[in-house]
Amino acid sequence: MNIATYNLVYHITIIPEVIFAGITTCNEPFHFTRLEVPSHLKANPIECRFTIFSPEGDLIEMCNEYTTYATLVSIANIVPLKMIEKLTRR
Repeated sequence: MNIATYNLVYHITIIPEVIFAGITTCNEPFHFTRLEVPSHLKANPIECRFTIFSPEGDLIEMCNEYTTYATLVSIANIVPLKMIEKLTRR
């Protein structure tokens, strides 16, 4: 399996704001050191949706995590790596 041909989509939101949205290949996941959240929204729950698509565009896996501002960066870094690890074990 060539994970470089699989796409990983990030969608991080706090209603009504999009904090981050991006797409990359599974062999080059994003690594965050910080994510900017408007101060008036820092107490709100944050939805992190990570999705892996096959080279053909088929949905392989989707993970929805709800987190707080305090753990946002770690969730945004760890969850996609776990998804990629699971993909490589198939």
